[in-house]
Amino acid sequence: MFRPAAREVVKIPTRFFSCKSEPTRAAPAKKSTRKELAGLIPAFPEIYPDFLQSPVWNRRNALKEELERQDMLERRMNIDIPEFYVGSIVAVTSSDRNLGSKEHRFVGICIRREKEGLLHQFTLRNTIENIGVEVMYDMYNPTIKKIETLKLEKRLDSDLTYLVDALPEYSTFDFHMEPQAHPAGTPIPVNEVKVKLKNPPWTRRWEILSYRGIEDTWTQATPWFKRKLHKTLVNDYEKYDLIANYRTGSTKEQEVFVQEQMQKFEKERHAAEYMSSQRLIKLPHRVILKLHGADTNAFLQGLITNDVTKLQSQNGLAAFLLNTKGRIVEDVLLWRRGTDDVFLECSKANQSVLVKEILKYRLRKRVEISETTDQVFFEQTSTDKSSEYRDPRFSNFGARVFGNPSSSEVSENREAYENLRRSNGIAEGAVELADLLPFQANGDLLNMVSLDKGCYIGQELTARTAHTGVIRRRILPFECEGQVKIGADILDEKKNKVGKIISSDSTRCLGILQLASFKSPKLSADDVALTARQPEWMPDKILANNKTRTSLTDS
Repeated sequence: MFRPAAREVVKIPTRFFSCKSEPTRAAPAKKSTRKELAGLIPAFPEIYPDFLQSPVWNRRNALKEELERQDMLERRMNIDIPEFYVGSIVAVTSSDRNLGSKEHRFVGICIRREKEGLLHQFTLRNTIENIGVEVMYDMYNPTIKKIETLKLEKRLDSDLTYLVDALPEYSTFDFHMEPQAHPAGTPIPVNEVKVKLKNPPWTRRWEILSYRGIEDTWTQATPWFKRKLHKTLVNDYEKYDLIANYRTGSTKEQEVFVQEQMQKFEKERHAAEYMSSQRLIKLPHRVILKLHGADTNAFLQGLITNDVTKLQSQNGLAAFLLNTKGRIVEDVLLWRRGTDDVFLECSKANQSVLVKEILKYRLRKRVEISETTDQVFFEQTSTDKSSEYRDPRFSNFGARVFGNPSSSEVSENREAYENLRRSNGIAEGAVELADLLPFQANGDLLNMVSLDKGCYIGQELTARTAHTGVIRRRILPFECEGQVKIGADILDEKKNKVGKIISSDSTRCLGILQLASFKSPKLSADDVALTARQPEWMPDKILANNKTRTSLTDS
């Protein structure tokens, strides 16, 4: 990009630019300061352009920037955003509500990175069937499921928009391109290729811009084009703007603070093993039971809350096992894995109770149940290998992987899975679900209950609740400002009991809450402040209609 010539910086007293929302600003950082800052995180502005301060000084707000950074770091803890630059080859996997459970993957060269904070965007370009395609992504858009750096490199320019007027071969990349490893600690290679533009006219006057990655555009222009356009400098007036550096400068203290914050975050992220190299999380608290025999499907159809016949058209099914009073005994995931057998996933702690319950109702049915040695793994971002085992409760809640994958891909950090589960408002296991009604556990919203399958254990109360009953309490996720004990009462501002905590860590928890108290301004448990959140999969009408429950048979 064109940079103005060096100029003398004139310090202007800040009293001439007083603004109620703008605190007194320190002098802009000098070049020596930049070198000092580079000692914290090398090439920080290039690696984290989204964390740079806004260059428009009178639009900056310190509180807003801090809140945005917290949101950005939380997003980075849930998805690995790798290092990449303008000029790197990147693949992005994203979801779309119009695609259902399918996902879209686009591969291209990064030609732009722009805007600061949560508004940060990057653009990928590829040529498909001789047509240039550019896709712009919002870095922190939750529809982005995975970002991969296939080839890590830089170009001579920090903006490759001119590829729109370049020959197609400069922006054509294979969608099946394999990632190229970059040894840790080695310098980022700079691709010094100079692209050749098509014959003018171009979309912009590239010949008057100081791009280093373009062949001499002025010499290849036609005589008519040279006569039509006068070669002049762009933004030449900037060299006379004596306070430009003041307006666009940033304080050393603020940059040091942001970089130290990023250093701390990267250490925590590595410690938590969120890196893409360990894409799987081992779930030792989950076990797989195998049910086989001629009567397996008919037996399960009369035992669980969901329609087992759906396994003929899909690989996964979520359901509850209820007692005769219609209360939850255990939640289960059923998997069809290429055979006529049904594989049942449940919590290891409640395995013996579940098996005993199944055998109690088996009678003379030809059904055998046995424990398998299969290990269960969770993958947050699906691949071709795991997409067939997407979580049937909520399609955006990752997938299951079975077997014995490479140890280099596996993380033992089960708490990472638990944190993600809590943030999505999904309860699991008898400890969290025992004695609740299926609708209190959101079984109707998480595809765990069928209302038209016929009779099963506990079906009478479930059907009556669905059509005529009232659900005043549901499981919801909460943000908490400290550790809360499991079983602690949730209190409103008047200290009335409105719920109970069923799962917790220091920042997130799950609780069963009266829906009428969802918007209560001062919820607490164990003297810890709580904030109730609406899960992505929960419709607005559930919380809006919190006194009576609309029948599930209504549209």
